[in-house]
Amino acid sequence: MKKLLPFKDVQLQWLRLLLLDTELSPRAFQFAAYLAVRRCNKEEGPNEGRAWPSHSLVCKDLGLKSEKTIQRLIKELDGKWFDIKRGNGLKHSTEYVPTKATH
Repeated sequence: MKKLLPFKDVQLQWLRLLLLDTELSPRAFQFAAYLAVRRCNKEEGPNEGRAWPSHSLVCKDLGLKSEKTIQRLIKELDGKWFDIKRGNGLKHSTEYVPTKATH
């Protein structure tokens, strides 16, 4: 199996592909770009390319009024652009990892 390049090395190409996805809602595009550019871990190692911001931080940063909006966006992005492992509250944030297919 071919080894994936570090996400930081393919980030611009990933964003270009994201931009071409006409099935994504504008808010889902914004959320995905936010995760990839602002919140992804750029340090090499097992957490490289992953993001795990809290829902309250995402709401604050993107000006969202409800965490329900994030839940809808997660459904839209899960499996297509990110492999998403849902957290269950305090100290267990949802984790977002770019899918191998899009990476």
